[in-house]
Amino acid sequence: MREQGVREPLGFGQMENLSDLQHCYDFRLTIEPEAAAMAAARHSPEALTKIRTALTLLRDATNRQAHRADADFMFHLSIAQASLNPYFVTAMQALEEHIAVGMRLHGLSLRSTTDGLTRVFAEHTEILDAISSADAEAARQLMRKHLLGSRDRLFLPRD
Repeated sequence: MREQGVREPLGFGQMENLSDLQHCYDFRLTIEPEAAAMAAARHSPEALTKIRTALTLLRDATNRQAHRADADFMFHLSIAQASLNPYFVTAMQALEEHIAVGMRLHGLSLRSTTDGLTRVFAEHTEILDAISSADAEAARQLMRKHLLGSRDRLFLPRD
C-alpha cells in the first residue's frame, strides 16, 4: 500500500512518430486550457512569481533569437502548479519528454520565420496577464489558442 501523498508519475511510452506528437497536442488541448483557467482563479503570489520567472527566461531567449524549450516547459508546468490541482501537475510531469520533443521542433519552426519567436512570446505574456488578472475565461481561451497555434505551425502546410 502506498503512503498518502506519494505519487508515482504516470507513464507514457516513448514517442515514436509524428502521430504520437499529434496525440500529445490533442491531450494537452484538453488539460492545459483548464489548468490555465484554474490558475487564474486560484493562483498565489508565489505561483505568479514562478510563472513570471519562466517568462523572463523566454524573453531573454527571444531577445537572442533563440528558443528555450526548458523555460517554455517551466512556464506551462508552473501554470499547472498554480492551478492547485495535483492531477494537472502529475500529467504535465509525465508528458515532459513528449512535450519537450514538440517544443524543440516548434522552436526550430519559429526560428525559420522573421517574427515567430516574438509572436509566441507575446502569446505567453497574454496568458500570464489573464492569469494575473484572475480572468479564467481569457486564460482558458488564450492557452487554447496558443496550443492550437503551436500544433498548427508544426503540422499544417505552409504557403
